Amino acid sequence: MTLEQRLSEALHEVDGFEPSPDLFARVNRSLDEDAIHRRRVHITWLATAASLAAVIVYLGLLVTRTPTGLLVVPRWALELLETMVLVVLVFVLAPVIRRFGRFYVADVFRLDPGTGERFMRLLEIAYYLVFFGAILEGVNLVRLERQVPIGPAAESTLESIAAVLLVIGLFHAATLLGLPVVGLVFSSIVRRSERRRAGVAAPDVSSRALQADRIASWIVRVGFGLVLLGTVGVGIVLVGLGLSD
Repeated sequence: MTLEQRLSEALHEVDGFEPSPDLFARVNRSLDEDAIHRRRVHITWLATAASLAAVIVYLGLLVTRTPTGLLVVPRWALELLETMVLVVLVFVLAPVIRRFGRFYVADVFRLDPGTGERFMRLLEIAYYLVFFGAILEGVNLVRLERQVPIGPAAESTLESIAAVLLVIGLFHAATLLGLPVVGLVFSSIVRRSERRRAGVAAPDVSSRALQADRIASWIVRVGFGLVLLGTVGVGIVLVGLGLSD
């Protein structure tokens, strides 16, 4: 068969091609998701611009000028603004972390997706407890009625917001690094439980699974050792403080 005949036959086969019956639905779903993403981006930018405008108006109404020309603002106004900004950041970042972290957690706990979902909820509860605690700890109720210079006070407020964002980033990074270890130990426990349940009917264990089980065992031992050493160290410190008193 010549090259021309093979090309002609291939083109005739293409003429008989039928598209996938769900192609139209998949294209529509992709277009809908793209539209939702664009809408989300536009809403985010509009909300950011509106928030900045509200902050400017808020400070503009409260900032006053002293007889010496110094711009001052009530301390309570900056405390309230800082708390509001931090609360909004916590509530805004939580859904973003949940949205992108769900697939990561599902991959880590692929042997039992239900456990991964429950672990994700517990992490979210810990997230809110940690950062709402940090926000409340940073609230200063002493001398709220005093007037403070706007420059140093605004710098202190920005530093507090930056510190909370830094803690959120570090907390998130530690979670990303620690979840694979938790998943490794969890998978090892599930595999061993399934093998014990199967008994003599259990399939042969691969070398990779055995290596993962050994690593998980060492992780558990090291973890218990660190907890034991920490407990002993705290006990020694408390005993020393008691003797010094």
